[in-house]
Amino acid sequence: MRWRRTSRAGLEPKSLYGRWLLAVLLRQSELIERYGEPLDRMIEEEGHSQFAISDRLFVRLVTMRFTADQPVRDISDYVAALLAAMDPSLRFGRLEAEALIRRALGEESVSLAGIDRDLAIKIRAGLASGMIREKGLASEQVARLVIESEDWVAASGVQLIEP
Repeated sequence: MRWRRTSRAGLEPKSLYGRWLLAVLLRQSELIERYGEPLDRMIEEEGHSQFAISDRLFVRLVTMRFTADQPVRDISDYVAALLAAMDPSLRFGRLEAEALIRRALGEESVSLAGIDRDLAIKIRAGLASGMIREKGLASEQVARLVIESEDWVAASGVQLIEP
């Protein structure tokens, strides 16, 4: 697989959503702003198909952190510790976060009722950021994960929208 290089000697996702997602995960506020308005227009015109990139990335990060046979208590402890260390204005529901992790691990019986798309995105972003920090992933590693997620989504038939 060939990685796309940026002029800054880093890796750059191909899609508009992938670039915005990487900026969010790396806390690059200038890039978040640059891609935010075009992203809003894209969502209005194209719908939410591009969110499959963040869904796939979340599954990858969860499976890097947890195993399918890991005790549920480990997930609960992880989420509780993450929430305790978080800025109160960014916190989200513990049970909802645990449900999203368990579903990402393949537990289809876990109900996601009451977790709408916007809430799921907020929770997944917070969990993903925590997992990235915990793993000590470098910017280039995070970019590779985003690009791999884009490639997986494109291979499943979703047309990526480029900036």
